[in-house]
Amino acid sequence: MQVLSKPNSKIFVQGNEMFTILHIVNRTQFVDKTNTINRTSLGYMVQWCGGDKVVQHDDKLLICSKIEDAQYETI
Repeated sequence: MQVLSKPNSKIFVQGNEMFTILHIVNRTQFVDKTNTINRTSLGYMVQWCGGDKVVQHDDKLLICSKIEDAQYETI
């Protein structure tokens, strides 16, 4: 995972897609008794942050938003 730091934002590249990191949380905040991630509460957090993807890096969960390609038309 390649991370690019820009003023006031962090962008990372995964494959051919680019994502903006909106929020970083500890994995332990969403783990239940069976050591699995509670997807319901994590989903509420993702909606609250306005993200559309979660990536786990080390012990952190990165709530991200995909950077869309610009739509253009050749005239």
